[in-house]
Order: sequence, then structure tokens, then C-alpha cells
Amino acid sequence: MKSTLFCLFSLALAQVALAQNVPVLKYGQCPVRTSAQGNACVPVQGTQVFWNGGATCPVGWTRSGQYCER
Repeated sequence: MKSTLFCLFSLALAQVALAQNVPVLKYGQCPVRTSAQGNACVPVQGTQVFWNGGATCPVGWTRSGQYCER
């Protein structure tokens, strides 16, 4: 059980670390502070975005549809 929780926590941290100001694949609607360009959601105004499937976002991030942004 502890190893499973550790793996899930590590995965969440890795997603946050990789969430830079770069386009992300579009799943449904793009988050609020992005623009849709083809199959991607492109962050605007220094926004960082990552797809999390609608789960709870890490501390400091805001949920926008199935994405987390800050």
C-alpha cells in the first residue's frame, strides 16, 4: 500500500515538474488560459498546463476541466 501511494505521489510530482509553458495535447475542451490550435492547447500569458484527467490538482494549481493550470 505504501509503495502504491509513493508511486502515485511521484507521478503527480513528475507531471507538475514537466508542466512548462509548452503546448499540451487536447482532450475535449482546452483550459481557460490557453488557445486551441489543432490537436493542442497552447498556454498564453505564461500559463503552465498539464492534463490530469479531471483529478484533484496539486497545491498551487487550479483545475480547469480535465487540466491543471497555474
